[in-house]
Amino acid sequence: MTRSTGSVPDGRNSTRPVSPSALTVPACAVQIAWSNKKLTSLEDFKGQKIRATSPEQIEFLKRFGANGLTVGAPEVPSALERGVVDGVLTANAGGGKIWKDLLKYCYEIGLNFFEANIVANKEAYAKLPANYRDILTKAVVELSPKMTKMMEAEEGEEKAKRKAEGMIQTKAMPEDYKRGANRMASYWDEWAKTKGGETPEALKKVRETLGR
Repeated sequence: MTRSTGSVPDGRNSTRPVSPSALTVPACAVQIAWSNKKLTSLEDFKGQKIRATSPEQIEFLKRFGANGLTVGAPEVPSALERGVVDGVLTANAGGGKIWKDLLKYCYEIGLNFFEANIVANKEAYAKLPANYRDILTKAVVELSPKMTKMMEAEEGEEKAKRKAEGMIQTKAMPEDYKRGANRMASYWDEWAKTKGGETPEALKKVRETLGR
């Protein structure tokens, strides 16, 4: 779980800076690659314009010769139609469902997961009676794995639908993941330095666990 500070609704029809407290973090579906141009391998990224949603995704695309672009979700359909972008990074149950008619290829190389943080106003949460706070926390924590399973099931269902509709789906091989990890290795060192704090040590432990 994570904690951050930002502007979120405070429950009184206004938005003000507060410190949200994360109650749980259900896992979302993995982000994979889609395009209206041939995309069945890492080599096919070269020269393509792909809509991405994080600096890390953009860097991955750059290292394989693609141009990662930031496009707001409402503008994606028109961007695909006008050729502003050739494809997107998204999940089957996300953009793969919404923008399916504008895409032809799905290269199933999982780049990352996005967190879906369920948060509460820290101040308001602390003011709740202890028994109410315990009930709320218990309910949210129990809901989290159910949400993960629901999203996982939907991802499989939507993938099957895309296949039946004629989407050209290509599963990434272990060698593809290895090449991707090797190509991004140097980036993560710089990434950890810019984040500072405990990040470099955390990255070291992750690499030791994964044997990378």
